[in-house]
Amino acid sequence: MALIEAMDAWFRMYADRANNAYKNYPAPVGRYGDPTWPEPFKPAQIIRMAFRDKDRLIDSTDHVLVQKWAGRDKG
Repeated sequence: MALIEAMDAWFRMYADRANNAYKNYPAPVGRYGDPTWPEPFKPAQIIRMAFRDKDRLIDSTDHVLVQKWAGRDKG
């Protein structure tokens, strides 16, 4: 509920452990500007950010891990 409401206004969300639930409260009006959301990412951009940019995407048989698993590791 808080995530849906937070698309248009600022909210504070915290865990209410006694009731095993989350509580959300709106921020005071005028304290912060309107939230701005970036344009949605394409799936290819998400994969690139999550894997390729961190050298975690195995995209060929020449990848270091494939070579290691095949017993062709030189190190």
